[in-house]
Amino acid sequence: MDDTARAIETVRVIAQEVAKSVFPPTEVSIEPPLVFVTTDQEGNDAWDITFTLTSGSSAAKLPKDAALDALVQIHDRLLETGDERFPFIHFATSDELNASADDES
Repeated sequence: MDDTARAIETVRVIAQEVAKSVFPPTEVSIEPPLVFVTTDQEGNDAWDITFTLTSGSSAAKLPKDAALDALVQIHDRLLETGDERFPFIHFATSDELNASADDES
């Protein structure tokens, strides 16, 4: 496994652990996150993390500060590992991701 793949897997594990602690399972169900390397508005390397909500779940059901709490916790955990890249987080349903993939093909 190369360094990028290893880093992506580390971010995926961190994001999944944070999701389990921040997003109440009685309100939303989330699949393992999709993680990609991206750049921020200044051209610095960053993380693009998409949480996929399973059927019947909605970001509207998340507690008020859950997304911000997740962002802060993921960022803090990344800094603890020495990774200074900013994590951009997004939410999408599996239907939205499938529609987006269809649009790109």
